[in-house]
This record gives sequence, structure tokens and C-alpha cells, in this order.
Amino acid sequence: MEKSSRVVLFLVVLLFVQGLQSCFCRNSTFGCIERERDCLLQLKQSFSDSSNRFVSWSGNDCCHWNGVSCDQNTGHIVKLDLRAPSSSAFDLFGYEWVSFTTYEKVFVKEVNSCLVELNRLEYLDLSGNDFNQTPIPKFIGSLKHLRYLNLSGAGFGGMIPVQLGNLTSLQILDLSHPHYQAAYADNIHWVSGLSSLKHLNVSFMDLSKALDVMQVLSTLPSLINLGLNGCGIQNIHFSRNSLNSTFLTRVQVLGLSYNSLTGTIPTALHNMTALRELYLSYQEGNYYSGGLYADNLQWVSRLSSLQHLYMSFMNLSKALDLMQVLSTLPSLINLGLNSCGIQNIHFSRNSLNSTSLTRVQVLGLSYNSLTGPIPTALHNMTALRELYLSSGGLYADNLQWVSRLSSLQHLDMSSVNLSKALDLMQVLSALPSLLELRLLDCGIRKTHFTSGFNNSTFFRSIQFLDLGGNGIDGPIPNALQNMTAIKVLDLSNNHFNSTIPLWLVNSKSLVDLNLRRNQFENIEGGMLSMLNEACSLRSLYLSHNSFLGEVLGSIKNSSRCLDYDLEFLSLSYCGISGNWPDYLGQLKDLKALDLSENFFHGPIPSSFGELSMLKSLYFSGNQMTGTIPQFLGRLSALEHLSLSYNQLNGIIPHWLGRLPTLQELDLSNNQLYGIIPSGLGRLPALQELDLSHNQLYGIIPSGLGRLPALQKLDLSNNQLYGIIPSGLGRLPALQALDLSDNRLNGTVPQTLGKLTTLSYLGLSRNQLTGFIPSSLGQLTKLWELDLSSNSLQGVVSELNFANVTWLSIFDLSMNKISGELPMNIEDRMPAGLSTLLLGNNLLNGSIPNSLCQLERLEVLDLSRNMLAGEVPRCWRDTQWLYVVDLSYNKLSGLIPKSIGHLLYLKRLHIEENNLTGKLPLSLSNCKDLEILDLGENKFFGSIPTWIGESLSSLQILRLRNNMVNGSIPSQLCQLGKLQILDLADNNLEGRIPRCFGKLTGMVTENTTVQEPQANSSKSLDKDTGWHREKVREVTKGVDLEYTKMQLKLLDVMDLSINKLVGVIPEELCLLSGLRGLNLSHNHLSGNIPNKIGELKLLESLDLSNNNLSGSIPPSMSTLPSISHLNLSHNNLSGKIPTSNQLQTLDDQSIYAGNLQLCGKPLPTKCPGDDDSVQPPKSTRHGEKDCEEDKKEKILFYFVVLAGYATAVKVARLKKMMEWTNGTEE
Repeated sequence: MEKSSRVVLFLVVLLFVQGLQSCFCRNSTFGCIERERDCLLQLKQSFSDSSNRFVSWSGNDCCHWNGVSCDQNTGHIVKLDLRAPSSSAFDLFGYEWVSFTTYEKVFVKEVNSCLVELNRLEYLDLSGNDFNQTPIPKFIGSLKHLRYLNLSGAGFGGMIPVQLGNLTSLQILDLSHPHYQAAYADNIHWVSGLSSLKHLNVSFMDLSKALDVMQVLSTLPSLINLGLNGCGIQNIHFSRNSLNSTFLTRVQVLGLSYNSLTGTIPTALHNMTALRELYLSYQEGNYYSGGLYADNLQWVSRLSSLQHLYMSFMNLSKALDLMQVLSTLPSLINLGLNSCGIQNIHFSRNSLNSTSLTRVQVLGLSYNSLTGPIPTALHNMTALRELYLSSGGLYADNLQWVSRLSSLQHLDMSSVNLSKALDLMQVLSALPSLLELRLLDCGIRKTHFTSGFNNSTFFRSIQFLDLGGNGIDGPIPNALQNMTAIKVLDLSNNHFNSTIPLWLVNSKSLVDLNLRRNQFENIEGGMLSMLNEACSLRSLYLSHNSFLGEVLGSIKNSSRCLDYDLEFLSLSYCGISGNWPDYLGQLKDLKALDLSENFFHGPIPSSFGELSMLKSLYFSGNQMTGTIPQFLGRLSALEHLSLSYNQLNGIIPHWLGRLPTLQELDLSNNQLYGIIPSGLGRLPALQELDLSHNQLYGIIPSGLGRLPALQKLDLSNNQLYGIIPSGLGRLPALQALDLSDNRLNGTVPQTLGKLTTLSYLGLSRNQLTGFIPSSLGQLTKLWELDLSSNSLQGVVSELNFANVTWLSIFDLSMNKISGELPMNIEDRMPAGLSTLLLGNNLLNGSIPNSLCQLERLEVLDLSRNMLAGEVPRCWRDTQWLYVVDLSYNKLSGLIPKSIGHLLYLKRLHIEENNLTGKLPLSLSNCKDLEILDLGENKFFGSIPTWIGESLSSLQILRLRNNMVNGSIPSQLCQLGKLQILDLADNNLEGRIPRCFGKLTGMVTENTTVQEPQANSSKSLDKDTGWHREKVREVTKGVDLEYTKMQLKLLDVMDLSINKLVGVIPEELCLLSGLRGLNLSHNHLSGNIPNKIGELKLLESLDLSNNNLSGSIPPSMSTLPSISHLNLSHNNLSGKIPTSNQLQTLDDQSIYAGNLQLCGKPLPTKCPGDDDSVQPPKSTRHGEKDCEEDKKEKILFYFVVLAGYATAVKVARLKKMMEWTNGTEE
């Protein structure tokens, strides 16, 4: 017994010594091999990050260094783990959404070639680092002992080196990338030598040209896990002859999501009977645009080992056996069927009994076509841990069945109508395992929180709660007080008001709080108190509220947090005013700060300079003054800086060019001046640069053409001069270039045609000359080209933009383009062109019928040229047109009947031509017409009644200066939106319709002629909208052309120069929005309406050259805005009113030709007027009269000054109109 005990003791000691030896050898005190240690130190120099992962890399024994392991016998390094710091565990193949690790961005210059010294490496992980699309080094293929190689998410680009095929010991290879295809392979034959490979993930590597991919992979004898998500896999990859019935029969996990498969599911998958996980979701052509589909799924029933099946965005609407088949799979636990076209009928099959799918733990059924109550088949799925049921067609009146799902951890019922499910909170609060709850846009109201349930236990374990978009009003419900485990709380897009209570942030676990888009007015104790209660809070979103008072707190408040964890703070659109408190500088971890669209004023706070971790600063839309402070230059991590729409002045500081990570710089809409610093051309990461709407001058620095990442460059609306640098044409990533509204001269550089990624090019309103470069016709991704308002020349027939297939808006207006429009213009322009603006050039000849072959054309402007001939008759082919402007040409003939086929037409300008005939009845089909301008032509006949009966949207009607006769039809009174009615200078007879008082568009003050709504399918963008509209009107006696900005001032009725008779209808005085009324040069009689003074906005009134009689109504003197008045050449009599605004109109010509008028400003005195000195009165009465005289004088001067101010305002307005006309013409 004793002997055996000694033997046991000996063996124990021996094992202990061997263990020590193993530890001793593995972490030998002799240290690692010197040359390998030196290699590690060289590798370290390539990494630039602040994660402290290399803090242990010192001393001689590299085997103790973090991420390094050595062989216990030889001391050689066998494992090197240099993955970037991540916020989640690595997932080799991903799930429904192809979940990838989230890494902190770590830039790495290169993989040092000394890595070949580590020739005994078995494990190498470089995942998550950013190698800036450099190629994978070929020398990695020499590390022949590698069994594990992970380069996922490392940003490698270029072709995958075939040398990786030398790694014959590899068992795990991951070359995937989470977001985009940076690397590619045209063939993967080299993979066939990796006979030991078990796990291969090349997701989001471009394999679209590697047609041998399935053929090669099917030869790998050990492969069990295969990730091919987002690889550009198409049907052709499955059509090789070598794909037989044994294809990949050993594979257990297959990821094919995010590819370009179409049609039926490849039959090659039907025999993969070993599959445990299959991912087919999100093909490029999805359910809505012809991706994968299946009419039956019987083959799935053979996959008896299947545990995870994801087929989201696959069209399964006709696979009525879907649920029947799935319920036969004995191992199925995870099922993703989001956006598959599933309908109620899929759940009505007889095979769906009470035990169907009872083993399923994860079920995704969001965004399908289910309607009505939630399917009862879900009621018995008691094993569910996750249920995703977002849908706009489902509803539930009670949710008692949910209480049986005791294992439920994640529940998403967003957009399900739960407005009548008043037991909602009571049921959900009883779920013991619930961790995540999404009830976005469910119709929840505060009444849902008043049902009887135990508030003390309500959601005590819940970690994620989203109640956004429900319209809950009042204070935040007290029922939410006990969520002690909450991490993420979203109450955004509701109607919560009053005060944000401090108990909301009492939970020490709360890291993300979203309260934006509510109606909160205050924070209990102020912002600082909230932060003090939530020292661990990382994200706080309070934007789009209406805070009042000192919501931010002041410097007097002290902080009780030793450190704040806050990283994201959003307070935009909150109406906050004043200065930012200094405690901001204590938020040392802050990475993103959004204070835009408030009322902060004064200099930019110096505390901003203390936020050393800040990556994003948005301070736009405030009232900040002063210069851009130098302390912002200390924010070396800054990636996004927006100070736009403030009142900053001074120069753009040169130190901005020393922010190495800056990606976005927006200083637009300030008062900055000086030159653009050349240092901005040395920002390697810069993607967006916006300096527009300032007072910058000088030339454009050539260095801006050396920004490799630049996507947007906007220097518009400055005073820049000189030529456009040719270097701008060498920006490889540029998508938008706007240099408009400057003083640039010279020619358009040919090099701009090399910007292959360009989608917007704006060079308008400069002084450019020469020809349009032919190279622009090669910008295949260009969406908008604006070269308007320059002095560019050339022959229009030589322009060819047919290859610019994405071009939608093409603006060459206001240049010197000449010649005839080519007869084959449809072959010179892309088929998708929607806007063609060639107005104000030197075009001649006729308008070719081929123009109508541009079938997607929506806006056409050929105005102000020298085009002649007839209007084309081909309009039935361009049904989408809604703006046609052919004005100011020499067109003749009739308006073609085919124009009535433009059912979406909103604006028709054909004024100032030589057109004749009657208005065609077919125009009545254009029921959306808002502007109909036919003025200055030779149309005859009567005004058609269908204008009033059919064109109910009409806002501007001009028939001025034609030969129209007959009476004004009363049907025009049905035009309730009409704001401008101009029938002047015709041969109209009869009376003015009394029903004009029903023109409600002229009744109230209009801020502008109505524009289309933003969500309208025909709403206009910034370059084809109303700001281009021009309408000629005779106002205040002057023939002016009004643009959109001036149309704000215009509600006008002009019936002058006709043969109208009868009295002026009293009903016209109901049009309280009128600013101009011209009835001159007619045969009107009777009195001026007594209520004329009710037109309080009237600025111009012309009743001259009629037969009006009687006195001038006293109410006319109460017109506060009148600045142009003409009553001459009538039969008016009596005294001219002299009070108020009329005193400023002392021009005698206003009243000329009215022989019986008297009083100022006419020289004729009225009876009783006497300038002689009055006899003295008694002292007592004299003092009173003197005092009253003083009051009258004060009132007189006040009225004169008011009139003078109005006159000055009108003069300025007139000057502005003249200036605008001058600049635009």
C-alpha cells in the first residue's frame, strides 16, 4: 500500500515537473529568436493606433508579448494575432444580415516583408486593420506551415495572389470584407491545392469573372464551411458541366447571400444533404425586381440536418407548400423569411397543426404581405427566442398568446397595428426572458401604459426598448422608471412634452438614449444634471425638440462625474440660444457633437479645443461670429467639420491643411474672404470640401487636384477668378464638382472628361468661353451638367452626349450656341434625359420632330432663340413633359392638337411668337396646368369656356396682346387658384364678371405661387424649379419681367386696353390679396367702388382712360401700400382725398383729364379752400386749437414719413427687379 502510494506520488511530481517544463519552454527565459523579435519590432512600426495592443512589446522575450505565441520546444514564433480591437466577437460566416465584426479603424502602411522570417508561423491574424486597398503580399504564400490565415475586414485590394495556393497546410482561410468588393480573383484554380482546407470565407471578394469557382471548390475533399456572400455569383457559375449530383455534399455551412442569382434556386443545392446552415438572402435582383424565386420547396425536405435557413428577399409567393415543407425539418431552429411575399394563404394549409415549427427558436417574417390578425400558427411556437414580425398590414387586438412565449428574448413587431391591444404592456412585462423589444410605429398611446400591471417589475430585465414613431403624448410614463437593466432606449418621433425627468437616466447600464423629434421643453435640472446622473452614457440624441430657457446649465454647475463616457451628443434643431457652457470641455471621450440649427451666438467656444477625441463637429445653422479659431487645429482626430450657415468672417486658416484624418470640411454660407489655402490640397482623407457662398477670391489652388479621396468639391457663389485648373480632372473619386457663380474665365478643360465617377458638374454663371469639350461626352455616370450663363460657343449639331447614359439634366441656356437643332437629336442625347435647357442661345431653323423621341423628357426650354417654323405635332410621344417653354422665338402657325396628349403638363410658355388661330380644345386635357402663357401672339376668337371648366389648377393665365374678342366668360371664376390674370390688349367686350370676387387665389396674401409638393412625382429640383419661371407684367406703369422671387409680390389682374363696358364690380374689392389692378383704356363707367380701400395690399391701381364719374372714394386714402396710381382721363369730380399715403403721390398726371377734380396736387382749389389769415380767437380756445394744430401736424408728418418709407421700399424693389432681370438676361 505504501509502495503504491509512493508510485502515485512519483507520477504526480513527474507530471508537475513536465508541466513546469512545458511552461518554462513555452515562455522561455532565454527569450525568443532574435531575428524574429527584430521582425516583430519592424512590423510594429507599420501600425498606427492608440489601442495599446503593443504596450507589452518591449524586452527580449517576445514570447511574452501580447498576441505572440512561441513553440514550446524550438522557441520559434508560431502564432501572431494582430487583429484590430473590435467591439464584437468574430463571426466566420455571418447570419441573416451577414454580421461582421465591428473594428476600430487602424491604419497600417504595409505588411513588412520581414514577415518571411517567421517561417514557422502556423497562425496569422491581421483582420480588421486598414491596409488602404493595398494588395495582399505575395510573400505570405511562403509561410508554408500556416494552418490559420485571417485577413478579413483588412481592406486589402487588387487581385488575390495565386501564391496563397502554396499554403497546403491551411485549414482555415478568411479573406472576406464586410462592406464592399475591394479584392478580386478572375480564377481560383490555386485553391484546388489546399486539400486540407475546412473553412473558406471569401465573402465580398469579387468573383464574378471566376467562372471556375464552383468547379474548383467541389474538388476540395475536406471543405465543410463555405462563405461566398456578396461575391457577384451568378447563374453561370452553376452551369458548368462538372457540377454533378455529388457537388459539395460534405459542406455543412454555405453562405450565398448578397449575390446576383436570378430565377429558380440552382439545382446544384438540392443534393447538399449535409447542410446545417444555408444562407440565400438578399440577391441583387430581390423579390421586387426579379431575383431568386421558388414555386415549390420539396427539395428542402431532404435537408434533414438543416438548422439555419435564411431566404429573405426571395420570391416565395407561389410556394404554397412553404410552411408544410419547413414543418417537416426535424432540426430547424433558425428561419429567416423576411420580404418573401408570404401571404395569409401560406398559413392556411391543413398540415399546419398545433405542433408545426414548435422547435424554431429564431423566426423572421418581417415585411411580407400578411394582413389582418397575426397568424394563429405562431401562437404555439413556444420555443421562440427571437421573433421578427414587422409589417404594415397586421394588427392585434389582444396579445395573450405572447405570454406563452416564456423563452422570448427578442421581439420586433414594428408597424403592426397595436392601437387596440390595451393589454400590450401587461403581457410583455410578464415575459421573464425579454431583453430586446422593438415596437416602432405601432399606434401605441399613453393609454397603453395605464392598464393594471405591476410597475415595480415592468421590464426590469429588458436591455433594448424602441417605442419610436408612436405619437405618444404627455410626459414620459412613470412605468418606464424601473428598467434597471436598460442599455438602449429609443423614444424618438413621439409627442412627449413637458420635462425630461432625471429618473430616465438613473440606470447605470444605460448607454444609448434617443429622445429626438419630440416636444420636450426642458430637462429636469438642466443638461449637466442629466449627464451627472448618467456618467456611463455613450450616446444622447435630443435633436428636434423645443427647449426653453437655460436648458444647458451654466458654468456655476459643478460636475460629479470623474469621467464622462459620452461619445455622441446631438442637440440639433432644438432652438437653443446663448453660449455653450464650459463644461463641454470635460466630455473628454466625445467623438461626435451636433449642435446645428440652433441660435448659439458669439465666437466658437474655446472648450471645443479640449475635445481631443472628437471626430465629428457639426455647428452649422447658428449665429456664430468671429474667425475660425486656431484651437480647433488641436483636434487631430477630426474627420467631419461643418461650420456652415453662420456669420464667421476672416480667412480660411492654413492649419486646416494639417488635420490628417479630415474627411468632410463644410464652411459654406459664411462671410469668409481671402484666398483658398493651398494646404487644403494636402488632406489625403478629404472626401467633401464645401466653401460655397462666401466672399473668397483669387485662383483655385492647383493642389486641390491632388486629393485622392475627394468626392465633392463645391466652390460656388464666391468671387474666384482665373482658369479652371486642369488638375481637377485627375481626381479619381470625384462625384460632384460645382464652380458656378464665380468669375472664372478661359475654356472648360478637356481633362474634366476623365472624371469617370462624376455625377454632377456645375460651371454656370461664370465667364467661360470657347467650345464645349467633346471629352464631356464620355462621362458615363454624369447625371446633371450645368454650363448655363457663360459665353460658350459652338454648333449645336456637333454636340453628342449619347454615351452619357445616366444624364438626366442638361443645361446650356444663356450661352452662344448656334446652328440648327439636328434632325436626329434623339441620337445625340441619352434616352433617359429628363431636362433639356437650351434657352437664350443663337439657335435657328425649325424644331425637329425627333425631339419627341426623347420619351422621358420632362422639362424642355428652347426659349429666346431664333427658331422658326411651326410647333411640332409629335407631342403624343413625350407623355412625361410637364414644362414646355418655346417663348420668344419666331414660331408661326397653330398650336398643334397633339399637345393635348401632355397629360402631366404644368407650365406652357409660348408667348412672344407669331402663332395664330384659336386655342385648341385638346388643351383642356392638360388638367394639371398651372401656368398658361400665350401672350404676345396673334390668337383670335373668344376665350374658351373650358379654361375655367377644366384647368382648375391654373395659377397664371396670360393672353395679353393677342386678337381675342367676345366677352370674358364667367367660367373663369372657377379658377380658385388663379393669382395672375392678364387679358390686356385684346378686343374683349361686355362687362367684367361680378363672380371675379370668387377668385380665392387672390383673396388672401400669397407668399408665392404654389410650388409642387416635395413628395410629388413631378416636383421640380433646384435647377428646373420655379426660380427659372419668368412672367411679363405691366405693373406700376412699367413692363417688367418677374422671376420667382418677385412672383411672391404678385397677385395681379390686368384687363386693360380692351372694350369693356359697365361699372367696376364691387366684388373686386373682395380680392384682398391683389397687389396690382389695371382696368385702364376701356369704356367703364359709373363710380369707383367705395370699398376700394379694403385692398390693403394694393400697390398699383390704374383706372385711367375710362368714363368713370363721381368722387374719389375716401377709402382710397387708406391704401397703405399704394405707390402707383393712375386715375387720369375720366370724369371724376370733387375734392381729392389728401390724408395718409395719397399725400406722397403728388404727381398731377395721376388726375389729369378729370376737369371737375380739385385740391392738391392739382392747381385747382376746391370751394372753401382759403389761404388767408384767420381772425384771432379767444385765448382759451386759441390754446386748444393750437394744440390740435400741433397734433394734426405731427400726424401729417408721420403719414408723410410712412409714405416716404413705402416709396423707398418700392423703389428698392423695382431696382432689385431691374437688377435681377439684367443678371438673368
